[in-house]
Amino acid sequence: MKKKKDLFERIETVLQKFQKNLPYLSNAEINMKETLLSYEEKLKVFETSLDQIKKKLKHQKDKKKDSIDGISTTKSDMNNLNLTETQMKHVKELLLQEGDSISELLKSVSVIKKQIGL
Repeated sequence: MKKKKDLFERIETVLQKFQKNLPYLSNAEINMKETLLSYEEKLKVFETSLDQIKKKLKHQKDKKKDSIDGISTTKSDMNNLNLTETQMKHVKELLLQEGDSISELLKSVSVIKKQIGL
C-alpha cells in the first residue's frame, strides 16, 4: 500500500510540475490573438485589392498609350497619302454608299425594335 501511495504522490508531483510549464493564455491574450488574426486577414484582402488596382491602372495607362500611338501613326499616314483625283472620287463614292447602307441598317433596327416593343 505504501508503495502505491508513494507512486501516486510521485505521479501527482510530476503532473503538477508538468502543468506549471504548460503555456496558458489569459482572456486578454486570447482576444488579442483573435484581433491580430482578423487584422491579418483584412490586410491580405487589402493587398489583393491594391494589386488589382495597380494592374487596372497599368492596363489603362498602356491602353491610353496605345491609342495615342495609333492616332499619331494615322495622322502621319494621312499626311503621306497622295491620291489622284480618280481615287478620291472613288473613295467619296464608297463612303457615300457605306453611309447609305448604315442609315438603312439603322432604320431596320429601329423598325425591329418597334415590332418587338423595346
